[in-house]
Amino acid sequence: MPYSASAGISLATQSASSNFYSLTDHNRQSINLDYEIVEKSQRMADGTMRKYVVAKKRKVSVSWQNIPSGTSTPFNPENTQNSYNGLTFTVDGYAGGAWMKSFYEDNLFKPVRLRIVHSDDDWSKNTASAFYPSTSSAAAEYMWAFITNFSYDVVKRYTLTDFVNVSMGFTEI
Repeated sequence: MPYSASAGISLATQSASSNFYSLTDHNRQSINLDYEIVEKSQRMADGTMRKYVVAKKRKVSVSWQNIPSGTSTPFNPENTQNSYNGLTFTVDGYAGGAWMKSFYEDNLFKPVRLRIVHSDDDWSKNTASAFYPSTSSAAAEYMWAFITNFSYDVVKRYTLTDFVNVSMGFTEI
C-alpha cells in the first residue's frame, strides 16, 4: 500500500536554511551515516592509554543509480502548456540528477543545511511512543555540513532526459 513519506535527504542553502529542497528517492541507494571522532590518544609510561576526544562529527554519503537528470515536467514542444499531462521525470517529483549537480556547483565551498529523514527510536525513553517511523519528519536529523565529494556519471542518453549515477558525501561542520 503506498503512503506519503518525506524525502530521505533534503538540502537547504545557508541563506535560506528553512527552505529545504527534497532530493529524489528514485533509485536511491542506502544513506550511509558514519561518525568521525576527532581525538588524540597517547600511551602513558605505565602502559595505560589516555585519550582526548575533541569532537564527534557525522559523515553522510548517499548515491543514486540510473536516475533521470530532469526534475520537473518534461518539455513538450507540441503542446502550448509545455508539459506531458502531469508526467514528471522522477517517480516522486523531487530533485533529479541535474539539479543535484547544479546545487553542488553553486554551493561547493559554502555550508549547507542537511535534513535526513529515517525511522528512529529514542532508547532513553524506553516507551512505545519513542519510535518515529520514516513516513514523517519527526525523527529527522539536521546538520550543517560541507559537500565533501560529488560524482555525476551520464549512463544513458534519451530524448527527454539523461539517466545518471550520482553520489554525494557530506561532513558535518
